[in-house]
Amino acid sequence: MISLVFYFLPNWLHSHIIVASILVNFVISKYVQKTGPSAKYFLILGIIYNLAVIGYYKYSFFFGEIFYYLTDVDMGLTKFILPVGISFYTFQQIAYLVDCYKEKDVNYSFWHYSLFVTFFPQLIAGPIVHHKELLPQIMRLKNLGFNAEWFAAGAFIFIIGLAKKLLLADNLEVLATEVFSHADKGEYIGTFTAWVGALSYTLQLYFDFSAYSDMAIGLGLMFGIRLPINFLSPYKSESIVEFWRRWHITLSTFLRDYLYIPLGGNRNGSIGRYRNLMLTMLIGGLWHGAGFNFIIWGGLHGFYLMANHAFQSATRNLNLSSFKPFFVLVTLFFVVIAWVFFRAETLNGALTITSQMLNFSPSGTESIEVQPYMLLLIGFGFFITQFTPNVSQMFNYQGWKTPDGWQPITIFLDKFKLRKGAIAYISCLLAASLMFMAQPTVFIYFNF
Repeated sequence: MISLVFYFLPNWLHSHIIVASILVNFVISKYVQKTGPSAKYFLILGIIYNLAVIGYYKYSFFFGEIFYYLTDVDMGLTKFILPVGISFYTFQQIAYLVDCYKEKDVNYSFWHYSLFVTFFPQLIAGPIVHHKELLPQIMRLKNLGFNAEWFAAGAFIFIIGLAKKLLLADNLEVLATEVFSHADKGEYIGTFTAWVGALSYTLQLYFDFSAYSDMAIGLGLMFGIRLPINFLSPYKSESIVEFWRRWHITLSTFLRDYLYIPLGGNRNGSIGRYRNLMLTMLIGGLWHGAGFNFIIWGGLHGFYLMANHAFQSATRNLNLSSFKPFFVLVTLFFVVIAWVFFRAETLNGALTITSQMLNFSPSGTESIEVQPYMLLLIGFGFFITQFTPNVSQMFNYQGWKTPDGWQPITIFLDKFKLRKGAIAYISCLLAASLMFMAQPTVFIYFNF
């Protein structure tokens, strides 16, 4: 009930969507588990229903514009305000239906299933959780007492995430928005400013999504639930393949298990693998947003993955360990280029910034003045991404992989001998974060 109140209060106009989604999917899941050919038809019906809901609210206006461009026929479609969290709870329920069809013995009550879908720490922007990992924990909650250590660890992690959002992501957003808004308007952006804007957004998105992931884990622990790691220092990656094992881990896992592998995975040789990688990433790009820039972003990452696999095959017998720092820089360079398309509102704006980053355009008069403190913030941000431990390393947190052997806050304090120092540190982070809460802020992934 608390999770539904959490969702309904700011989104009451869309409350019927998630309620209907839960009811329909739960009923269909019962028929999907039956034997006989009808189970497959109900599975197809369930998938069509979920895709139709997300397609109507998220993509109908986009495809209507394409149809109008091609045929000059206006379908009169309205651009909806996207229901918060619809991409996440829709994908989560599609995965549930597929698992019900495969396993045939998924037996949960309606109330347990409803909490699985609406559990508020991860409802809005993930992680996309698997029923086998979350529902057993939910069912055990009534037998567990209050765990002060878990609550303390959860509060610690939550405050770290809050600080990332308010102190880093939101301050980086100011410069990133200014640069991209000028580019989207067709104004001149110099090479230096283009790089500053792109790097600002690269860090803004990193700390914004890392913050939400930490806060979700922290809130989950405070309620006695272990959520999966969804973000694992992706800018330390030495390849695009590794990047997608560290960035939005649960989405990457979903796309692999429910799209890439059903398409054929790497079972049909290199050509089949490359085709499936590109299709998976194009769909992954479209999942993030209804726009050509998101499709281009997905296509770029599809191309990156193809090139990465080809490079790995060609250098399989070579020892390239001494080139690791170079590989990190190269990976980050291509990730930054792709983020420009992810962030820009228009294709022209993205091309303006990327062309200036690569210095392909003539010079002109700069319209944006970059303040020195922003350069310091960018440098500090990249230092954090490369040289500081993440939450998993701080607390030896492995999500649900090692539920019995996990000792979160104790390991952190015993390792660094900073019990009083840790409390002072987290108190300062909380105080500084509260000072920056004058204006309401929104997580970037709320838009997806």
